[in-house]
Amino acid sequence: MAIAPYLQGITAQILINGVPTEEYDDPDPIAPKHADPAVARYISKHTISKYIVSETNQVFSIKLLVAKPYSNIMDSKCGFHIVIDGVPAWTSTCARPRVKENGGTWEDEVMGVKVGKGRNCVVRNFRFAEITTNGNTPEIAKVKRMAQQLQKIGVIEIKVYRENYGILGGATPGDSSKFLNNKETDVPEKALKGGDAKTHGTVLGKAQKTMRGTVWTTQKKDGDDHPLVVFRFMYRSLDALKQLQVIPRTPSPSPSVSSSFSESELSSRQSSPAPEEEPGALTAEQNPQMEELMARFKAENQGRRSVSAEQGKVGSKKRNMKRIKKEHLEDREPRKRRRASEKAKHEQVDFTAED
Repeated sequence: MAIAPYLQGITAQILINGVPTEEYDDPDPIAPKHADPAVARYISKHTISKYIVSETNQVFSIKLLVAKPYSNIMDSKCGFHIVIDGVPAWTSTCARPRVKENGGTWEDEVMGVKVGKGRNCVVRNFRFAEITTNGNTPEIAKVKRMAQQLQKIGVIEIKVYRENYGILGGATPGDSSKFLNNKETDVPEKALKGGDAKTHGTVLGKAQKTMRGTVWTTQKKDGDDHPLVVFRFMYRSLDALKQLQVIPRTPSPSPSVSSSFSESELSSRQSSPAPEEEPGALTAEQNPQMEELMARFKAENQGRRSVSAEQGKVGSKKRNMKRIKKEHLEDREPRKRRRASEKAKHEQVDFTAED
C-alpha cells in the first residue's frame, strides 16, 4: 500500500484478482518533466513511485482510501484522478459528509472504465496484456508515433487534489476508446527499443452492466500543477524487474556433495547422525548421493584388493620358481665337485717312490 508520508491517511493500492499486490520501491530518482523548474521540484517531492509485478491476462483494480488523521482536516472534496497508460480512466470523489458518516473513513475500488449513464452504464475491467514484438518495418513516422505511445505504457498514475464542493452530476469520467486493444499489443521491435523495455500494457475486458455511481463536477483548489500527492505504480514482468534490479535475482543453488571425500570420511558422515542444527549436515537430497558415492568407493576398493591378490599370487609363483631353480643348481654343484675330486685322486703321483 502506497502511503503519503506527509499526508497520513491518504493511500492507494493495486489489487490483482482481488488480492493486494506486493510493491517495490523505485530505485531511480523521480524526475518529472515540466517547463517550470519550481513545479517540477514540487511534483517530485509529492510523488510516491512504486513497481509492481504484472502477469499476462491478470485482472487488476485500484483501491483508494481516506482515513484519519487527514480526514479530520480535509476540504469539502478530495478528488482521485486515475490515468492508466496515459489515458484517463476514472475520477473518484471523496466528499467530507460521507467521510463523517463512516466514522472518518472513505474507500473506493475502481474496477475499470465506465461508459454511459443510468441503466445503459457498463464497465470494462482492467487487464494486463503482454507486449510482443514483430519484425515488421512500417514507415518511420508510424514507428515514432507508436514509440511515443509506448513510452506511456506500463504506468498507473493517481493524482489527488483538494477540490471545491462543485455540482452533482456531469459526464462519465474515462475514455475507453484510447486504451490498447489486443491487436495493438503486437508492435514492431524498433518501436519498443530502450533501456526500460515495456512488457505489459492495459486492455479492457468485455462490457458488463453496472451502476455508474455518484459523479461530481468540481474545480481543483490548487490547480493542475499542485496535487496533494501523486501515486505512481509502474508494472513490469517479474523477469523485467529482476533485470532492472528492482527485485533481487534468485540465488544459485548450493553445490552438490563433493566426491573428494575419503571413504572413511563418507562412512563417518553416513553412520554418525548429525544434530538437527549442525552446520554442513546432509540434506534429504544429498543422502542418496552419499550412498551412491559409498557404493562406488567400496566397488573401487574391492577391485583394488582383487588386483593386489592376483598380483600376490603371480609374485609368489615367481619366487617359488626362483627357489626351485636355486635348489637345482645347488644340487648339481656338489656332484661336479665330487667328480673332480675323484679324478684328482687317480692322477696323484707318488714322489716318494724309488726308481
